This record gives sequence, structure tokens and C-alpha cells, in this order.
Amino acid sequence: MPGRGPPSQPPNRLQPGPWVFGWCRPARLIDGFFPRLVIGTKDRFCQADRRIWFHPVWPLSRPPAFSPPGWPQVDEFFYPCDISRWRFIRKNARAWALWRALSKNCRCVGGWGNPICRNGERCAFRVPAAAESGTMNWRKKTVAVWLLAGAGLVAPAQDVAPPPAMKELVPNPPVELTDKVGGREDELTPAWKFWTGIEALGWGISGQSMPALVTGSLAGTPREMAGLLGAPGTRILYGDDTMSGGMQPGLRISSGIFLNQEKTWAVDGSFYTLYGGDSAYMSPDGPIIARPFVDATTGEANAALIAFPGVMEGNVSVETGQLFYGLDVNFRRNLVSSGDARLDLVAGYRNMGFNEGLGIYEFLTRPDGNIGYYVGDVFNTTNFYNGGQLGLAYAGRRGKWMLDAKVLLGIGGTSSTVNIDGSTSYLYSGGTYYTAPGGVLAQNTNSGDYNKQTFSFVPEVGIRAGYQLTRHITLTAGYTFIYWTGVARPGDQIDTTVNLHQTTLGETPGTARPAFQGVQTSDIWIQGVSAGMELKF
Repeated sequence: MPGRGPPSQPPNRLQPGPWVFGWCRPARLIDGFFPRLVIGTKDRFCQADRRIWFHPVWPLSRPPAFSPPGWPQVDEFFYPCDISRWRFIRKNARAWALWRALSKNCRCVGGWGNPICRNGERCAFRVPAAAESGTMNWRKKTVAVWLLAGAGLVAPAQDVAPPPAMKELVPNPPVELTDKVGGREDELTPAWKFWTGIEALGWGISGQSMPALVTGSLAGTPREMAGLLGAPGTRILYGDDTMSGGMQPGLRISSGIFLNQEKTWAVDGSFYTLYGGDSAYMSPDGPIIARPFVDATTGEANAALIAFPGVMEGNVSVETGQLFYGLDVNFRRNLVSSGDARLDLVAGYRNMGFNEGLGIYEFLTRPDGNIGYYVGDVFNTTNFYNGGQLGLAYAGRRGKWMLDAKVLLGIGGTSSTVNIDGSTSYLYSGGTYYTAPGGVLAQNTNSGDYNKQTFSFVPEVGIRAGYQLTRHITLTAGYTFIYWTGVARPGDQIDTTVNLHQTTLGETPGTARPAFQGVQTSDIWIQGVSAGMELKF
């Protein structure tokens, strides 16, 4: 960019205090070195009519510059304000403290940011009022220059002839700056305003408690002992444990936008879903397979035979399915911000859904082949959560690397629905069939739809790291943990006590079992890793 002269008057926001630029005489200051920044007048370093001198620390992206008539061409009158990255200064506590004190006079082009500017902005240093009045202690300035020189803010001496006396100058007015400083990309409050991201998820959902649903016995077991829980030789083939669906693939899409120029207000949102949570179990080929239950009349263990030599041939399958999804919309208010980090207050709305199903299906035939049976028990649950959330979000950067973290607490309500249904179909050799309500664990006594409203908490913890591949693209990888209280699951709705005297007409002599004892809820967690990319515009 070609050089431009200073305006006749600085913008109002540069007031109060004059903004002056000049050349300090470096000769005999420090043997072999000269400072890149000297503040003050009439001191041992500068001539009486030379007040301040700016020299570039590193090349910036073609900033506006000007050179008074008769002076050597100077390509830079501004310094980058992001001094927190200068670790060689921070290692020296005294130099760091003095530098921060000097930086209080730093005026970032495009916005205030003492001592650290944002957006990779450049800054000009204002001469303190004390310097104008000549009351600054030159010994303090001597120490500051020596420490800054020792910290690395110096360069080899150059022979620079003092320019002719001149009047005070003012810098160019603020200009639109790029978000790249010294070849490095934008900082935490960059020039971009909108962002969006997409991530592949690998999350898992906590398992559900499941009663014993399928058993097997050794060949030769008497019929009255076949498949009974607790009987010698009985093995549990499915259930009686916490059953988990394992890791599930998913997708998360997020986006956000800053609402003001200072980037202190923002709105963001995300949508995420898991799919592939289905699983199926098929009983192995064996001589004896059964479905265990407790006889409501006697209170003793019993079993419905699925396969037994000379009595029944068949198999049983257990199928499960899951669908989890959620979305949230949040307002963000910046609480603390520096050149490398920011902390935001987050307040918003969250919605989540979790649908789960359990189906137990038997396929049976008599040895003579004259009749077959198809028995099915189905337990489905649906959960919807709606509530508000409040928390904190942190974002930090160092060079091209970034780290985000958030802690949220959601408070709201969960609406749960339980559906229980069972049926038995009789298949005759002539091709006709007959279907009656009721299976084994889903009978007329507990079938139906049931609802429940539960007060729920939904805390979330997330952390994400990223690498800025280009100016607009960042690669990310992270971890998320969500906890959800008051969730209905199919395994909690099963009653394993059965009255064998029930009829297909709905008549139940004696105890009405299996019974529905209300919607049972428990807590779940969802956790896993993610990998994706984020675009910034």
C-alpha cells in the first residue's frame, strides 16, 4: 500500500493525549543495540525535539505508512498488540510487568484492547501525559529499555541521521485490517463473523438392565427342569445383564454468528443424531431352548419351551433398536477476552429425543408339522426432553492450534411414553392362520400405552482441539459427555411373572400378571469422540 500522510486531526476516539512519532538518536545508547521503542521527551536517549520512535518488530501485511518530507522511508508505524504470544518477554517477570505498563498506552486500530488487541490488529502507542509534561522518571525508562532489550525487543544498531525538527504527527485513521499477522492466522476475535462445522460422531449410550429372556439346557435334562433359572445345567443365553448397544456412528452440524462488531454477543446452535443402534440376537441350534419366567400361581420358576426333543422345534430372536438425537440454540456473552483466549457465558434451549425398542420373537413348529406358532413381545419407549441450559464456554488459541471447552447444565422436563404389545399367531397346515392378543411377557394385563412426565437434569461437558489448516478451514477432534436423568427404557418395563391361566378372551383367573407397575425411569449417559472440520467466513 503506498504511503499516505497523516490526517489534519485524529479521530475523536484517539483523544485525549497527543499521538506523536519521531526518531530517537540510537548512538551510544546500548553498545551494539538500540531500542525499538522509546517513550518520553528530553531524556538521555532522545533529543529534546524527538519524542517517540516506532520500528517494526516483524513485517505486517502492508499497513498504511507515511514518511515526512526529508525523512528516510519508514514502512511501519504500528506494532502488533498481541504481546501475550511473545514468550521470551513473559519469561522475564520484570520485563513483562514493565511491558504491560507501557502497553496501557496501546491504542488498537479498530477497537480498544489494552494490553492485548484482538483481530490481529495493529496498535499505536500514545505518549502518556506525564511524558508530555516531562515528569517521567528517566531511570525507570532506562530500566525498561534495558529489560526490553534483554528480552529480545532490540536489533543491531544502525546509523540513522536525526531528521530535521518537525511538529507532532498523528497516525492514519483506523483502516480495515486483514486477520493475518506475520504470516499467522487470525486470533480469538478475528475478522470472520460466521462459522459452521460438520463432525462425524462415534458415541455410545449406557446399557439398560435386562432380565433373563432366553435360556438353554444340556441334552438329557428332564422336561420339567428344562430352561428353569437356577436349575442344574441351565445357561442364560440372553439377558440378566446390562445390555449395551456399543459404539454408534452419528453426525453433528453446528453453526454460529457474532451479533456485533466487538464480537461480545453471539448466537450458536447445533444438531446431532446417532444411527445404527440396532442389534439382533438369534438363539443357537441346541437341543433345549426356553424362555424363563416366574409362575404367578406357585411363585416358582417356570419356562416356555422353544426347542425340546420330541416336543417342539424352533428358535427365538431378540431385536433391539435405538435412535438418539438432539439440538440446542444458545446466546453467548463474552465475559473475559484476550488475544489468545476468551470465556463466554452461555444460555439457551435444548431439545433431545431418545427412542428405544425391544422385540422378542419365537418361531415354533410341532414335530408332526401340523401347526406352527409365531409369538411376539414388543416393548417400546419414547423420551422427549425440553429445557433451558446455562454454562460457560472457553476458547483458546496458540498459533494455528486451538482448544475449546464447555460446561453446561440443563434443567427441564422429560415426557416418556411406554408401549407394550404382544401377540400369538397359529399357523395351520392348510395355510390358514389365527392371531390372538398376548405373547409371553406382553399379555392383556400389561399391554397398552402409558405416559409419564419427569423433572430432569442434563449436564454436558465437551472439549475439542483443532488445527487451522487454512484461513477458513480448521480440522477438529473432540470428546463429549452428556448425562440425562429420568429416562424410560424397555428393559425396565418388563414383568417376568406370568399367570398361565390367562385366556385369549382376556379372562384372567387369579393374579393379573404380568402387570404394568408404572413407567419406570433411570439415568443414562451418552459419550464419545468426534472428528470433523469447521469453516469460518
